[in-house]
Amino acid sequence: MSIVGRAFDRWREVRDEFELYRMAQFEAAEHATRGNLLSAEARARGIDAWSLFIGPHARAQRWASEELREWWREHGRLTFAEFEEQAA
Repeated sequence: MSIVGRAFDRWREVRDEFELYRMAQFEAAEHATRGNLLSAEARARGIDAWSLFIGPHARAQRWASEELREWWREHGRLTFAEFEEQAA
């Protein structure tokens, strides 16, 4: 296998690990906040809580409950780039 092929395989592994990390973060935050992930306005607008974990930081901050923002301050909210850097 070529260097490029091995690099791409490694990238896919890291991406899969990131998805597992992100799901675990979602579940932990949901448990810690007792399901209160969204602000009242976000709930009224039908925002999906999962979108706060997969979308841009600005979107997450805009629609997150104060409890979720506090959870992120304590536990972090890594982007894929940050996760990839830590994995390297």
